Amino acid sequence: MPPRIRRAPARRTAPEEVPDRVSALPDEALHAVLSLLPAHDAVRTCVLARRWRHLWEHAPALRVTDVEGWNPRLRGEAGLRKFIRFVDGLFVSRRRCDAPLELCDLDFDFPEEDKGKDWHVNRWIMLALLRHHARVLRISLPAYVALPDVPLISQRLTRLELDGVLGNDNILDLSCCPALIALKMKCCRINAEKMSPSVKILSLASCEFYPATRTQMSFPSVVSLELDGCSGSVPFLESMPSLVAAIVRFDDDYADRCDNSVLGDWR
Repeated sequence: MPPRIRRAPARRTAPEEVPDRVSALPDEALHAVLSLLPAHDAVRTCVLARRWRHLWEHAPALRVTDVEGWNPRLRGEAGLRKFIRFVDGLFVSRRRCDAPLELCDLDFDFPEEDKGKDWHVNRWIMLALLRHHARVLRISLPAYVALPDVPLISQRLTRLELDGVLGNDNILDLSCCPALIALKMKCCRINAEKMSPSVKILSLASCEFYPATRTQMSFPSVVSLELDGCSGSVPFLESMPSLVAAIVRFDDDYADRCDNSVLGDWR
């Protein structure tokens, strides 16, 4: 029997090293990418490398979303408390850098039974405007939150979007936001005697005006007005000399309508 020929083991070739093209990008490009992520994902990039440790703090957008998304293992009261501390930490960390916020987006669902939700949300709003000078502020809260009974103050705010909040006279004054161009409100409850922001674009969709109050609306600079699907007491529209386009459409549940079932066929 011929002797067996032992073959030398094949040499393992080192895998071809893939160039790190991401790290070659300038900081400004990475800031723009991080600004597209929810805050709980952007913060996690700090463990990638030493260079990434503080990159997220300079991102031009801060998107706080999903109470449980940043740590799915936490639920209930314990998770909510940790979420509040997490958001507080976001604003503290950003304070170390001088980069102003282009966008602050608060979009999450506080449990309705949480009695402190108004205080926390209002504090974060003030931090976004007064300390971090956000240019665009978005607030979307399925559980109605009462905004502070004080005027918003910002020299830099150009766009304000509110969803699921309680608006009062002071918060809707907006005279202390001279750069504000657009105001968009959706599914909000409006309890204000007068609205007269110097905005050019105004959109109120599915909002409820308090039946006991007739809101006077005066918009000298508005060019686009939308009142769509609102209910409650129909507001009194005053002077709008710059108006170019308007949509005014109330649903069947407004306080000023005539109901045939009650009054008979008055036609």
